[in-house]
Amino acid sequence: MGSLGTETTVNDEVFDLIIVGAGINGLYAARSYLAIQPCINLIVIDSLSTVGGVWSKERIYPGLHVQTAPEYFELPELQYKDLDPPVEYNGKGFMTGPSWSRYFQAWSEKVGLTKYIRLSTTIRQITRHEDGTGKKWWRCHIADSPRALSAEKLIVANGITSLPNYPDLDWSNFTKPVMHHRYFGERSKEWDNEHVKNVTIYGAGKGSMDNIVQLAKAGKKIKWVIRKEGRGPCWILDGNLPGGRHAEYLGFSRILALLMPSLYQDSGFPGLHYFFKRNIIGRNISKFIMNSSKRVALMLMQPITPNIEKAIPELPPFWMYHVIGVDNYDVKIWDYFRDGTVEVIRDNIVSLQGDTIGLASGDSFTTDAVVFATGWKAGVSLFSENQTLEMRLGLPSKQYSEEYSSKWKTLENEADKRVYAENPILKDAPTAPRVPPQESGPFRLYHYTVPTEFADRSIVFLGVSPSPGTSHYALIMGLWTAAYMSGKLELPTKEEMEKVTAFELRFTQIRHVGFSNEFPLISFDWMSIAAVMLQEAGINPYMKKNWISEIFTAYTWEDYTTIYDQWIAKYGLVEGKPPASE
Repeated sequence: MGSLGTETTVNDEVFDLIIVGAGINGLYAARSYLAIQPCINLIVIDSLSTVGGVWSKERIYPGLHVQTAPEYFELPELQYKDLDPPVEYNGKGFMTGPSWSRYFQAWSEKVGLTKYIRLSTTIRQITRHEDGTGKKWWRCHIADSPRALSAEKLIVANGITSLPNYPDLDWSNFTKPVMHHRYFGERSKEWDNEHVKNVTIYGAGKGSMDNIVQLAKAGKKIKWVIRKEGRGPCWILDGNLPGGRHAEYLGFSRILALLMPSLYQDSGFPGLHYFFKRNIIGRNISKFIMNSSKRVALMLMQPITPNIEKAIPELPPFWMYHVIGVDNYDVKIWDYFRDGTVEVIRDNIVSLQGDTIGLASGDSFTTDAVVFATGWKAGVSLFSENQTLEMRLGLPSKQYSEEYSSKWKTLENEADKRVYAENPILKDAPTAPRVPPQESGPFRLYHYTVPTEFADRSIVFLGVSPSPGTSHYALIMGLWTAAYMSGKLELPTKEEMEKVTAFELRFTQIRHVGFSNEFPLISFDWMSIAAVMLQEAGINPYMKKNWISEIFTAYTWEDYTTIYDQWIAKYGLVEGKPPASE
């Protein structure tokens, strides 16, 4: 099947721009576009009945808390203090999930997005079409309906938490509730009742710990089964620094990008980047910090029992082999591992029959419910019916042409040289204990956003690269995307874009030990990446008063209050319809 179709769009609803996904990435893209081009005819589509994506009302539940400290998850257009009723926090000062869901809903209303959002609408598949005049458009097919929406421009912003990843198991003969942690909130009545006393969690990410804590607080006994061939348990780090500041004070400043490997060593501090990455003294300081992070992380788990021992990740957290989470719980989580509430089992589940779970070791046990905390599929299913198009879009696929694979292998081999030249410390990275098998290839997107084969201002992917600075990064990428798609930001040649794409991909894979074809994770260097995006959009990324503040002071919502005004003052409002795809 070719990558272009010829179906008519005469009966479609037609827009200038369609945005798929009403989470923070999709809505900030809409917010940014309307700020610089108010006349654009756009629509935001989401399958859920409320905005927020992972923080929509359907996906949250009592006991779930935002793991980013509140002051770093606040948006410039609406402050927490203005919300009525007020937002709520747990005993550690982390905002409750329901409060942030309500806050985000209020934010979307305040910035005027409500009339552009269509909820409870599922896009089944997206196709690319061309008419007799050469005009091209994207067609979004509505599930369980003959209707479709069409636009010349498309932003796919449903992120990487839309496709639950289920283990390869048959539970058709299992008589107890089985659910993916994606539905833990929606199906809470199936585990939060007097008949359920023992629950099995299968999977080892931060979501598994969230589920464990909520179940333990509900009085359940938990068996936490961690696969032998996976990455192992997640790190849960202390959310506070000595002196009482939140850990994000470092994460939202530039210091971590200077001290550790960084994708982009932004022009503001080339000397410091060079010292910590290429000078032997600075490099050893950096290596010491990364390697000693395990010793610091283990302090939170003391005293360590044999059961807790099985929950200790193998590599230091700063090498990013394991998932990292923040201890945003208002209970002492490791006490549950000491008092018998949680039992850690390092084994594989091989069968579910009746009420019994069978393990690869031959052991078995009964349970009243199972939660698969097994993460998400790395991919975008909206183009899966056309594998040629899926490949050309740079999306994870199970089928590539020989020409495509050969080209990218060459590009990525060359990219490796740049990765190690700019970040020699990565040559000293520990060996991954295990690399889980991958079902498909990686995302290959310029700036984790633009397909190099479709750099025609017609399509962008947002949210495929999760970042610790989600609230800030969504705003910045929303503006970058609006500037690019409206014709105000020029990209390099296709050849140069491919080189950059290969470099960004390989840095992600090498920097995060053992990562291969999962989603492109952005970690401690996100501020330096954000600086590049702002510069390309025409905004000065250095907003502090002096260089000391620029390095050591955290960025908050207050630093971004005039970002749209700055852009409009430089480029003016975009008038009329957006430029057609090239």
